[in-house]
Amino acid sequence: LILVTVMSLGLLAGCGNAAKTVNSSHAGHIETLQKNVLTPVADSQVVFLSEGASEYQIVLPEAADENEQFAAGELQYFIEQASGAKLEIVTESPDLAAGKYIFVGATAAAETAGVTPSYEQTMYNGFEMVFQDDDLYLRGYSSIGTRNSVYEFLDYLFDYDYYAPDEIY
Repeated sequence: LILVTVMSLGLLAGCGNAAKTVNSSHAGHIETLQKNVLTPVADSQVVFLSEGASEYQIVLPEAADENEQFAAGELQYFIEQASGAKLEIVTESPDLAAGKYIFVGATAAAETAGVTPSYEQTMYNGFEMVFQDDDLYLRGYSSIGTRNSVYEFLDYLFDYDYYAPDEIY
């Protein structure tokens, strides 16, 4: 499972500074992402999880709304359930030390990195997933789109599927 996890993130990271946009009305968005994001693993040296541990932290904006907080909690919960690694959730601040981060939502870091989905690109519920250097940005045009980006990322990492509250694969 750990190898699959490392390989999955490697697929995202293999694009270098890849930015992928998902439009909520685009029926073929999964195929498009697979074609554009899922590149050869051999090119990537990123280790997201190893032996039930991770150097990554989940970062929320200072004024995170309910959907962004929920999305970060889901990301933390399902990563721990699948791998045993519990990523810390922190609030973004100007004095955030250098490290490896997953930025969830409308963070200042996402703005600085140019991860600013527009309605025209993503519609209301769509999102962008951008892997830059050692950081991952998951951001929607709306906070609902941000939540959707977390579930899409979990699908890449662990083949996550939600069927019902008591049936999650």
